[in-house]
Amino acid sequence: MPGPRPVFLSAEGIPPTVFASQVAGLLEVLARELGLRFDFVGLDPLYPWSRLSTEGRRRRGELAASLPGALHHLPLLPYEDRAGLPFARRLLRRALGPEPLAVHARGLWAADLAARLGLPFVYDVRGDALAERALHLRGRGDAGGLRVRLGARRLLAAERRAVRHAAAVLCVSDALRRTLAARHGARAGEAFVVPCCHDPARFRPDPALRASWRRRLGLEDAFVLAYAGGLGGYHEPEAVARAAFVARRLRPDAHLLWVCPDPARARALAHRAGLRAGEVTCLRLPHADVPGALNAADLALLLRRRDPVHAAASPTKAAEALAC
Repeated sequence: MPGPRPVFLSAEGIPPTVFASQVAGLLEVLARELGLRFDFVGLDPLYPWSRLSTEGRRRRGELAASLPGALHHLPLLPYEDRAGLPFARRLLRRALGPEPLAVHARGLWAADLAARLGLPFVYDVRGDALAERALHLRGRGDAGGLRVRLGARRLLAAERRAVRHAAAVLCVSDALRRTLAARHGARAGEAFVVPCCHDPARFRPDPALRASWRRRLGLEDAFVLAYAGGLGGYHEPEAVARAAFVARRLRPDAHLLWVCPDPARARALAHRAGLRAGEVTCLRLPHADVPGALNAADLALLLRRRDPVHAAASPTKAAEALAC
C-alpha cells in the first residue's frame, strides 16, 4: 500500500528571488536524487494580484515551470478561527484530493496551519520569526517597543504549537536551533540543523561557462564582483554599491555584475555611489542563468548588518556563490 503523498506547503506567496532556489531547486534535487516528487501548495496573501497582474502571472508561471510536481496556488485567508479551518481543509482537499498527506511545512504559518488541521508534517524553520517582526517594524531584529510586543504573543503561540505537533523540526542554523530551544525547551532543542544548500548539478565551477559569460558580458579582462539577490533593506544594496566603488578605486579593472529583480533601481544605486555606466552591469536573469553569472565572477558579495535576524540565517546565495 503506498504511503502518504508528499506535499510542500508554504504561506508566503511567490517571492521572486527566493522560491527559484530555496523551493524549486530543493524539490528538483529531491525528485532527481531520492525519487520524492512533491506537489507544491502555495497559500498566497496576494492571491488576486498574483492571478490578475502581469508580474504576478509571470512569477506564478516561472515557478510552475520549474517545479517537478504540480503547483496548487491558493488564497491565504484568516484560517485560525472556527470558520477558517474547515474552509482551509476544504481548499486543500479540493486541490490535492482526500488521500493522506505528508506535509513539509515551510515557515511558521504553514506549520501552524498544518498543526491546526492535524496533518502529519515536518516544520521547516527558516528564521527567527520574532526578530524578523522587529526588523520589519523597527529596522532591527533586537528592537523593542509596543508595536513589536503586540504581535509577539500570537507568534510565540503559533511557534509553540508548530514545534509541539511537528513530527520533526528542521532549522537552517545551529544559532536558530538554540534560539528555539531557549523558547520552547527540549523538543525544539532536538531539531535537525540543515543549512540552505545548492543544486550541485547547476551550481559548480565551469571554466567553459565562465568564459562564455564573460565574453557575452564584455568582461573578459575585468575583475568581476557579483551580487545576485534582492534589493530589500536587509540585503544592504547601498553597501553593495559602495563596496564596488571602493573596489574600483583599488583596482581600476573592477566591475560590478549586479543580478537582481529591478535592474533600473540597481543602476540608480550604483550611480548614487559614484559608479559610472561602464563600471557596473545590472541584469535581471532567470534562476537557470545565475550559475553562468556567478561563474563569470572573481568575487561574490554578500553583505549583512550584525542583527539577530542574520545571526540565525543561512542564505542560499552564499552556498550557490561558493559552489561556483
